[in-house]
Amino acid sequence: MSFWSLAAAFLFAAFVLLDAVSLFPRQAGASLRRNALGYSFLVMINTTKRVFIVLYPPLLGLLSMHEAAGVFVETVLMAHVLGAASLLIVYVLRDRVFVFFTVAIGQYSKGKNLPKAFWMALLLAIRGQARITHVAIPLRKVSRSIAIPALIIFFFYSSAGFITNILAQAFQSHAPFILQLIGVVNSFGTLVLSFVLDPKISKIFEKGDPEKIV
Repeated sequence: MSFWSLAAAFLFAAFVLLDAVSLFPRQAGASLRRNALGYSFLVMINTTKRVFIVLYPPLLGLLSMHEAAGVFVETVLMAHVLGAASLLIVYVLRDRVFVFFTVAIGQYSKGKNLPKAFWMALLLAIRGQARITHVAIPLRKVSRSIAIPALIIFFFYSSAGFITNILAQAFQSHAPFILQLIGVVNSFGTLVLSFVLDPKISKIFEKGDPEKIV
């Protein structure tokens, strides 16, 4: 695989990692009775995540234009393997990720500036000096009302670049038009997030029962 193939795969994996991490800020904020700050930290994660969403599609376009179809397929497969590894890492380290956000939100609410709050949280989470709270993720009790919209959103956000570039490669005479559709595909995920998932999650946190989030 070329450097650009690996770069595209790693950018996609970074997006998946941040998408998994985005579960924790609101949960951490709710545990500290800092729902507004928890939401603000979630916005920070989602904004950073969007950087990776817009970075990897151009690399996919470059690959579809200058590499064989087999290389593009290998890149897509590698991206999903690395994405799955990212999910596994977040799941295994979920307790420390939760500690990171509780410390960061707590320190920021006490007056520390944002970089210092993040740095202190990172050190305490890595060294295990903060109280570790076990974060239970009961996979057998996943709420369908949360999981189904989340899967739909993830599908549109994660697959938009792959789908549009595959179609552009298959129908090269219409490639300029097809590649412009990536924003349209992403917008479907944004609609589900804004009008379905986010209001349900907000209602759960406002009721003070963040454990129901999973």
